[in-house]
Amino acid sequence: MARYALLLARLESPSAARLARAFDASGARARLDAPTVAHLAFGILLDNLTATAASKLHLALEHEGVAVDVVEESLLPALPRRRVLARGRIDAEGMTYFTPFGKERQLAWSSIDIAALGSVRRKPRHVVRSVIPGIEEDLETVETEDPTTAEDLVIDLVSSGERQALRIIADDFLYDCLGGRMRARARDNFPILARDILERCEVLPNRGAARFLLKHPDYFTYPSWAAFDEETRWLLWRVTDRQHASAEPPRPSESTRAKRKR
Repeated sequence: MARYALLLARLESPSAARLARAFDASGARARLDAPTVAHLAFGILLDNLTATAASKLHLALEHEGVAVDVVEESLLPALPRRRVLARGRIDAEGMTYFTPFGKERQLAWSSIDIAALGSVRRKPRHVVRSVIPGIEEDLETVETEDPTTAEDLVIDLVSSGERQALRIIADDFLYDCLGGRMRARARDNFPILARDILERCEVLPNRGAARFLLKHPDYFTYPSWAAFDEETRWLLWRVTDRQHASAEPPRPSESTRAKRKR
C-alpha cells in the first residue's frame, strides 16, 4: 500500500495552534502531537500516512491556512551520495576536490542545483564520571554539553543531475585554497570560502544560505542534522518537480478559427 507525505508549500514553520486545530478536525492525528510536529517541520510536515489520512489532513490544514502538498513517498527524491571534503580548490569551472587516494575530481558550478548552509547543533553528549569509592558518600557528577553553543558550520553543494553532494564542515576543512586571505581560525575562513563558492554558481538556496547571502550577522541555526538534511531534501523535491514540469510537452492551444466556429 502506498504511503504519503505532506510537504510544506513554503519553508515557513506552521504554528502549533493551527496544527492542533487541523489535527482535531481531521481526526487523523492527536492534538498533543502538534508542538512536536511544528518544531520538527523543516519541509516535510508529516510522513508515512495512508491516502485517507493524508487527504483529511490536507483539507484540514488548508482550512487553517497551512498550505501543503500531498506527495507519494516513493516519488520523493533521496539525497544524493554525499562526500565530506577535507580539502578543495575553487577553479573557474567548478569545485575541485581530492579523493582519499589523492585523485582530483571536480563538480562543475553549472551542475549545482542547491546550496545548503547553516549552523547545525550537535547532539548533546552526556559524560558520566565513575562513582568514587572510599568516602562516606558516593559522588557522581554529570557534565552535559550545552547544545546551544556546540554547533557545526556547514555548506552542502548538491547536484541532482550528477547525483552527488559535497559537504564542507568548517572545523574539518583545510583552507589553503584561500591563499593570502587565509586566517588563523577555521570559523573565520569559512565565510570567505562560502561566499567564494556561492558567487560562482546559480543555485536554489536553503534558508541558511539565503540569510548568509543577505549578509545577516548570525547564521541560520538548525536543531539537528536531520532537520538540515530534510530542508535540503525539500529543495531537491522542488528542483526535480520543476524539471518534470518543464519536460512535459505543451498542450495544444485552440486555434482562432476553431473558436469562431463555436
